[in-house]
Amino acid sequence: MLPLIMAGMMAAQSIEKGKAAKGQAKIDKFTQASNVKVENTQRLADNILRKAKGDLSRYQQARGNKYKLIAGAEAEESQRTNLLRLTDDAVRGSFDRRIAASEEAGALAAATGGAGIGGSSIDMINATNRIRNQRVDELSERQLDTATYDATRAIEQTKTATILGLDDVQFNDDINYMQATESYIKEPSWAEIGMQAGMQFASTFNSMDGFKGMGNKMPGWLGGTPKTASFGTQAGNMVSTQLK
Repeated sequence: MLPLIMAGMMAAQSIEKGKAAKGQAKIDKFTQASNVKVENTQRLADNILRKAKGDLSRYQQARGNKYKLIAGAEAEESQRTNLLRLTDDAVRGSFDRRIAASEEAGALAAATGGAGIGGSSIDMINATNRIRNQRVDELSERQLDTATYDATRAIEQTKTATILGLDDVQFNDDINYMQATESYIKEPSWAEIGMQAGMQFASTFNSMDGFKGMGNKMPGWLGGTPKTASFGTQAGNMVSTQLK
């Protein structure tokens, strides 16, 4: 009788251990699911924050580049306006000098005619005046060419400085695309718990020589005679009762 009682107690303990393992597995699954949900939620929040920071940096960069382009365009426009004014002044000055030269030549001709000077002397005076006016025009043209060259270089330098001054840094949002997932947690089934309890019962009963004490009444499920089938049914009912 004692082997049967001890075997039943060990089977009951095995069932309790199975229940505890099953409950712990459920707790582990719930805890893991909660942790995965929290981790993914935190990752999503971090990604939103990183995206917002990246958008802000790109907006500030675009705004800064916009003002740099506006300033560069205004500087270039001012330089081109000055160049046009310089060219216009040079053309107007050349035209005015030509008129003044013509007036001077006419006045000189009148003065020399009134003084009775003519012939080769007048031609020499006119040639001298033309050479002098040509030198003045040539000097003015050189000055205009130099000023135009300097202004053109200044405009190109303004363009280059504006382009090189633009912020072209690439802002990466550093998005985390990793998705947290749940790992597999084994939860013992009731069939596995019952089988383990039955094996524990048989092992304990056998270790206490319970089957030897029964003689020919060994359970049929262990190779005994059909007469002992009632004991097997009794043991099975005990395990079944424990499971319930």
